[in-house]
Amino acid sequence: MFYRLAVLPIEIPPLRERTSDIPLLIDDHLKQQGIRKSWSPEVMELLFAHDWRGNIRELKNVVDYAITVSEHPVIGISDLPKRLTERIFQKQASATTVPLEDERNLDILLGLYQYYLTNKPVGRYQLANTPILRANGWTETALRKRLKQLEQLGLVRSGTTRQGTSITRDGIEMLKRYGKI
Repeated sequence: MFYRLAVLPIEIPPLRERTSDIPLLIDDHLKQQGIRKSWSPEVMELLFAHDWRGNIRELKNVVDYAITVSEHPVIGISDLPKRLTERIFQKQASATTVPLEDERNLDILLGLYQYYLTNKPVGRYQLANTPILRANGWTETALRKRLKQLEQLGLVRSGTTRQGTSITRDGIEMLKRYGKI
């Protein structure tokens, strides 16, 4: 059955990798509902900074919430859901004060970046056995603890069960800032 349905597979990148589509998606969603509202530049900046784990469905929920709550023709930050604004402000605050304890954190990010380039999430076992991490003596257990810390800083994203771990856009920016890529 799968091979009958998979004649022409189409891979669409997640919304976090194509944030330039956000204004188009918002406009289309509002047109479908016949609503005319505009968005302040500050709100658009926050929407671009969000990681959109729920993809377009999450974006539509945020738009629906904002247009329901807003009493003005221009959507402001106060019209966005608190869970969204708190997460973004917390992420921005931690990104400015990211303590990279040692070069080993950058090695983890670099190992994840190599898998990112191939568009594959990676498990801890696989990551611990990459040449760069094996050379530095990483074990799977030690890596688990460090990945949790890096996830709290918003530099990596750990999936559930077999989804693996992947580097975030902030993690890539960190590598660029330290001249690793």
